[in-house]
Formats: sequence, C-alpha cells, structure tokens
Amino acid sequence: MQTSVRNPNDASLCRIDNHTCGACCWGAGVTRSQLIPRLRRNRDLFRHLGASRTLPGRFRLFLHEVLATRGINLLWAVLVRLPWFGKRQKKSIAQSIVCPFMGFDDNQEESVGCMIHPTRFEERDVRSAVAFALLPGISCGDANYVCTGCTRFNDMPADQTQVFLDIVGSQDWYEYTRTIRAFSCNAIVPMPDSVTGKQGDAA
Repeated sequence: MQTSVRNPNDASLCRIDNHTCGACCWGAGVTRSQLIPRLRRNRDLFRHLGASRTLPGRFRLFLHEVLATRGINLLWAVLVRLPWFGKRQKKSIAQSIVCPFMGFDDNQEESVGCMIHPTRFEERDVRSAVAFALLPGISCGDANYVCTGCTRFNDMPADQTQVFLDIVGSQDWYEYTRTIRAFSCNAIVPMPDSVTGKQGDAA
C-alpha cells in the first residue's frame, strides 16, 4: 500500500463500473460469512442514529462503534496497550477487524461503502478521528490515501484498464474486494495475450 495525493481526474477502484471495494475497511482474514452479518448490523445501527442526512456528533459515533463491535474494540483498546500482548497481537487484530462504519449501501446488499465518507456529508471528514480511534496503530487512512491498486490501474493503458474491468465484471463486492487487495499487493491479475503480449501479465 502507499499514500499519495490523488489526481482528481484519476479513476477510483473504490467505486467504479458498479463495483464497490472494502479492502481498506476489513482485514484480509475476514470471510464472507463473517462479513455479511457485520455489514448488515453496521448499516442498521447507523440508520438508527438518524444519520441519513446529518453527520452525528462524536459521542454518537463512539456509541455506534461500541454497539457495532459489541464492545470488543474497548477490550482490544486495553489489550494492545499491554507491552507483552499488544505487539504480538496487533497484526492478528488487523487481519480480523471490520470497521464499524463500513456497511451495506442498500437493502439488497449488493454494494458496500463507508457510512461516514465525506462525500455523504458535504465533504465533512471525521474518519481519522472516529474510525478505529480506540485502537493505537490501527487507523483509517487520511483523506489523500490512495491504494497501490488505484495507482497501478490509472497507470495502465486504456485498453488494459478496460480488460481489467471486463475481468471483474461479474464479481460481487466480496470477490471484487479480494481482487483489488491482490492487485494492490502487485499480485498478477490474468490478462489476455492480445492485450499484454504475455499470458498472465497484469500491466
């Protein structure tokens, strides 16, 4: 992963061609069966905050985090500060965590998104102040965060980007997220010989 300032003309793999990615918002070790009830609960709890039009204050956002994680983040917040436990377990926690502010966008559960993303609330950005705020060393990226996958995608020639979009065309939010996570780690995404000149090349 890398951090850089996004060119406003660049495409974002977070949301493109009816696909939504959550790679930055849950750990690589979280399975689909674990995610679905968590994302559903996050969405429903956030709706109960009355947050569809107005961004809640920090106390209510803190309350949402506690309820959405059923208090487990409070426990982790204490444990990761213990020198004999925290350093060893922090990586494991990061692999299994789900951001309490990530949820399904709709009742059909066909897309996912950050429920406190600034585009939803007139560009007010509180993510770094509330998402994972209890957990030292685990945090939401800053406003200019750009994953390596987005950088790779925007550096590809137009014909290759279209082939990439064709490859992920039938993937749902979970499969697409796995693809983007692999792509961000420079894993090979199969591309046709006619585009790359070599079987299996991603770019």
